[in-house]
Amino acid sequence: SGSFSWEDISNETNIFGDSINEDLSTAISLPFSFSFYGGTPKSEVYISSNGWLSFTYPSGGATYPTNTTIPSGAGPDEMIAVYWDDLISSTGNGGGVYYKEEGTAPNRRFIVQWHMLNGTPTPDEIEFQVILYETSNLIKFQYNTIDPVFNGGGSATIGIKDNSSLGNQRSFDQSGIVSSGSAILFHNSSVTGVSANISPSSVPIGTFQTFDYTVNSILGASGLGKLDRIAIGNPFPNIPAVTGVDINGSSVSIQNSSTKP
Repeated sequence: SGSFSWEDISNETNIFGDSINEDLSTAISLPFSFSFYGGTPKSEVYISSNGWLSFTYPSGGATYPTNTTIPSGAGPDEMIAVYWDDLISSTGNGGGVYYKEEGTAPNRRFIVQWHMLNGTPTPDEIEFQVILYETSNLIKFQYNTIDPVFNGGGSATIGIKDNSSLGNQRSFDQSGIVSSGSAILFHNSSVTGVSANISPSSVPIGTFQTFDYTVNSILGASGLGKLDRIAIGNPFPNIPAVTGVDINGSSVSIQNSSTKP
């Protein structure tokens, strides 16, 4: 998760105008080079009215209103799905999609903001944005307004995707993932392993023994910020049992599950 700090840019030029229906922008130049999944630095983006942007021009200029899982062959490569869904803004309701550069080098931010309003006279409203950070290459999703009709992401895909085999899906058609005033931070990188040791390293056959498994350092974690979850694989059906986890001397909770918390 990330800290919510809304940066309203709704006073900027509306890319598509008030009547939005399956629109895709032309190439929009980024104010700084942005590294996505460690690939060649990106210099431009394409923005869809359906809650996503991509560093790759979609085949045939498709807007992909039908969301699907990440990663998959659907949708363009190098995709950032902030709230990928079939979003529409009716004429005169004040909806729009905007973008703007904020800050000064080397800590500038490129912001894309969607404000979608569907229907009259009391439109269903959703307002969210993505922020790309210079230098750190962080990606932050922010959700300012989530009308109950959008069900907290119940019909949307949220995540980032490099290609059809590599991506990070936060959710797919899962209710309650986002709410008004929430944020998600993608660090756009991954750890490469850990330096760890187990003590004692061996015991006699038939002995019941408590082992201490110590993670000394996380490799490749520079610039990632904090980790909110660590998974320890247990190859045995019942034993050994994990009876406690301490991080820097403080006890933390354990979830025995084959799925993510």
